[in-house]
Amino acid sequence: MEIFSTLGINGPLLIAQIVNFVIIAGVLTYFIYRPILNLIDARRESIRKSMEDVDRIQKQKTEMEEARRVEVRKIAEEGKKLLEQAKGDVAKEKDKMLVAARKEADDFVERGKRQLDAERTRMVSDVEKAASSLVIRLTQTILEREFTSADQDRLLKTLEKSISTPAHATK
Repeated sequence: MEIFSTLGINGPLLIAQIVNFVIIAGVLTYFIYRPILNLIDARRESIRKSMEDVDRIQKQKTEMEEARRVEVRKIAEEGKKLLEQAKGDVAKEKDKMLVAARKEADDFVERGKRQLDAERTRMVSDVEKAASSLVIRLTQTILEREFTSADQDRLLKTLEKSISTPAHATK
């Protein structure tokens, strides 16, 4: 203890500060860090499921295109048989079916993409909100302990202005 006294270090105060730091780190880990990790894991799982849905949609699109090809072959065979009777009608019907099949497949894929984009946007927004809230609460706690009331008000206003602007809006 003489070494600490010689260096001007208050031993009990140092130990108290170390204990306070460990307590604050434990509380922050339990109440803030773990819930945010759980939120991120949930979003990751949601995105994984969305990606599986996109893969499934792509597979269905491929199956639909194959079915469309088979249907076109059938129409072509029937068209050969009925060529003299209804050559013009068969060509028109074939074109209608192709357009409808393409439109349906494209609409299906587009809906899947829109759902995925909406989920990504919602996830980014949720994470930004959670991070902003965490930063504000943490800053308030630090400010209450370290700064005067006037300093706290000035710093909180500056921080809230900078956080209220989303990160992707400044790009």
